[in-house]
Amino acid sequence: LAKSMPAVVQRVPLEAELQRAAAVRSQAAGLVRTVMQDARLGRAVQVEQVGTMVESITASILRNPGALVGLVRIKKADDYTFLHSVAVCTLLVAFCRSRGMDSEITYEAGLGGLLHDTGKALVPEKILNKPGRLTEEEFDIIRRHPRDGYEILLKSPGIGPIPRDITLHHHERCDGSGYP
Repeated sequence: LAKSMPAVVQRVPLEAELQRAAAVRSQAAGLVRTVMQDARLGRAVQVEQVGTMVESITASILRNPGALVGLVRIKKADDYTFLHSVAVCTLLVAFCRSRGMDSEITYEAGLGGLLHDTGKALVPEKILNKPGRLTEEEFDIIRRHPRDGYEILLKSPGIGPIPRDITLHHHERCDGSGYP
């Protein structure tokens, strides 16, 4: 999938990319919603659909990085988990591109960003959306989502080690704290 990205993409002004970037953001949020629903039902992630979306996000960033990066910073409370995953994908792709990483690594990192919270599909909604502080028992359930997401991705054909690693370790910190 990543190999279908063109090597050179024509840069465009911010105004020219904003409408396309808004459509990509909306489609990606809907796709993440579908992935979460499929995970709740025990279905594997459909890497073809997710991969195509990572390519769309990458193409938007190549045309004008400011358009999509700016849009993913706008958060709506009701769409937080879905838009957060789109934002993480977008920022990882932008980071990889800024560091000159090859298209395969950029694609795999973007895939990991889009799928990193898949394990949240197994967290009860009353815990995910609870206003106020979680109890220790509830937080224990939340702490399982990186491992749960990793297990879901292990069962999904075509998902490689980079997206699985991002999913498993996204709450760990450089100092060794965090979870799992």
